[in-house]
This record gives sequence, C-alpha cells and structure tokens, in this order.
Amino acid sequence: MSREGFRVKRYHEHLLITGELLSNKEMKSVVKLGRLLHKTAHVLNNIHNRSLQYLKVNTQQTVILSFIAQNEKEGVNSRDIEGLLSITNPSVSSIISSMEKKDLIFKRKDPKDKRNQLLYLTKPGYELAKESSKVMIENNQKTFGVLNEEEQNQLNTLLTKLFERSEDLK
Repeated sequence: MSREGFRVKRYHEHLLITGELLSNKEMKSVVKLGRLLHKTAHVLNNIHNRSLQYLKVNTQQTVILSFIAQNEKEGVNSRDIEGLLSITNPSVSSIISSMEKKDLIFKRKDPKDKRNQLLYLTKPGYELAKESSKVMIENNQKTFGVLNEEEQNQLNTLLTKLFERSEDLK
C-alpha cells in the first residue's frame, strides 16, 4: 500500500472510531461512550502507575501481588493471572520473571500436577503487596469519591453488565 493510501486508510479508521462517518445520533453516542470508557481506564491506569513509582512496581504487578496474597494457601498459576488481567501467556511470563528477579515471588511445583508451577509471595513481596494495594485503594477512593454510594453501585452494575456482554461477544 502506498504511503498516501495508508494515510487515507488511517483517516478512514479514525472517522469510524470517532463516529464522524456515522449519521445516526445513537451510534455516535455509543462510539463516544466506548471512547470515554477507554480513556477513563487509561487515565486511571496512569494515575496508579505514577503513584506506585516510588515503590518500583506498576499496576499489573500490584494486582498480581494482591491476587497471590489472597490465594496464598493454594498458590496461583500463570493461567489464573492471564484470566485476571486478560493478557497473553508471554506477557504473564515476562511479568513473573521480572517479579522473581526482584525477589517478590517464587515458584513451587504444584503437588496436584507436577507439570505446573504455583506462585507464592516472598516476605518482601507480601510487604509490597500490602503497601502498593493501599496506594491503589487510596487512588480509587479519591477518583470514585466524586460519586455517592448509590452512584458507585449503579456504575458498578452498569459496567459489569457491559463487561459480561462484551465477554459474550468474544
């Protein structure tokens, strides 16, 4: 494809994404809502990551540490993390490897299936899980504090409904 053809294609994709080609007012509203959800998630993730910098951990690592802490008796395997974060196995492997090098987690053979390895927290990993989770909770309280309890429950219900529908459409 020529450079000009590529530019035209990208511009056309931009118009579709932004809804500028859509004449139906409702479709423009749906596209706008999708963009707003995406942008909000992106901004929240950036807020968390900036707040966690001093701990030398990011949002994904914090979620993984907290998840392992909550499941410390039975351990966690990488497939659990793939599902939790909706990311691929190579991405999970890379994150786990990084966390092992930082002495935050360690692996043990699964006693029920020797082919699998389960993840557990080290003492520093457990301490970091507590501290980084606290930072994320504070961020969420600041962000969602603009909504009263009823609005937060309503938003949770609506987002859950959208999420479940999107999972059905996969």
